[in-house]
Amino acid sequence: MIKPQTAARRLLRIASKHQFTLYEYYMLDHLGHLRIKDNFNQILNTLDLFLFTILTEYDKRKTTIIICSDHGNFEDLSMKMHTRNPALTITAGKYAEVLFNSVKSISDIKPSIVKFCR
Repeated sequence: MIKPQTAARRLLRIASKHQFTLYEYYMLDHLGHLRIKDNFNQILNTLDLFLFTILTEYDKRKTTIIICSDHGNFEDLSMKMHTRNPALTITAGKYAEVLFNSVKSISDIKPSIVKFCR
């Protein structure tokens, strides 16, 4: 098994060579829908180490990071379906502030990426 730190560094290396890179961590969706609730702590710890490595080692001058969810769900494990909570969006790096100000809903993600992350 690849360590989360190693996976994060590989992703950063790939992203540095491309104009746009998408990474999907679907395990949170499985947790949120209670398909794999027995692995909760392990999955969260893996994600935590992965994101910590990404956010502490990326090139802040050249790279824009957008961490987002397509729906509410993971934040309330008492529900098996999607919640009505707003979807999470976190920005960091080169265009972080302008992206933060332009993303007000999930429908703003794609146009913001197209506009600012070229």
